[in-house]
Amino acid sequence: KSSTVKRALSTVKRILVAANTVYYDDWGEPWLKHVPTFLTPKWDDERPPYPMSAEEQECLLEALCGSLRDIALFALHTGLRDQELTHLSWSDELQSEQGCLKFWLPAEHAKNGRARLVVCNSVARELVEARRAVTKDYIFEHHEGKARARISSGSGWKAGRRRAVRMLEEVTGKPATDGFKSLHFHDLRHTFGSHLMAAEVSYDVRRQILGHKDGDITAHYCKVPTTQLIDAVKRLEPPKLPQNSRNGNVLSFPDISEVRKALKNKGEVVATGGLEPPTPAL
Repeated sequence: KSSTVKRALSTVKRILVAANTVYYDDWGEPWLKHVPTFLTPKWDDERPPYPMSAEEQECLLEALCGSLRDIALFALHTGLRDQELTHLSWSDELQSEQGCLKFWLPAEHAKNGRARLVVCNSVARELVEARRAVTKDYIFEHHEGKARARISSGSGWKAGRRRAVRMLEEVTGKPATDGFKSLHFHDLRHTFGSHLMAAEVSYDVRRQILGHKDGDITAHYCKVPTTQLIDAVKRLEPPKLPQNSRNGNVLSFPDISEVRKALKNKGEVVATGGLEPPTPAL
């Protein structure tokens, strides 16, 4: 990807600029007389964001195994980036408010280097509480109390994505889209953002929840109140249906568990020592 090449060239350029302006030899001469010009690649190969549909989310959550399923569901309700989620620790926890857990994400783990507040609705809170007194330092830690590596590059994520594609195609009877076949963990963040927009959360609230940089100096000093952040993430909680519904207009998804069993019988799904019961989706 051209973005990978750009990042590599930016590192080289910083070194050469330092050799021209900072580093001097014993005779007071710079290490480099001039900095060469770099041509930035323009390959038009940027991958567009891919917010998932409801059926795609169901299939993904059903296909992922163990803690990866919980991590994906947590990301769908908080919008945290890969590194932000895997480094979220118990020491970052603040006092809860209005039934929502709160964490103060430190600047060193945020992409833009700016600390921010993370609020958890009832779905995300349940996932966190299940790990309380179980994990040591990080909430979704790896073995021996260490932080997890990048999720998108792991074999568990890639294998789960392949299973999710097969499940979706069995459920819908249609081929999966290219975006779902190449789904990135960051697309869960895009899905979270699309859910906030669909829930009519304002732009300023969405921007602060997602941790985007402020567009102007006024927005930098006028922060969104925590109560508005909490209200926004609570809008994504599953609706509590009454015991006796007045009408039959209740949204129901296909029985993906049956599809999983069928695929497993066909030998399509690799045995993993027994899959856990599916986690409730959005």
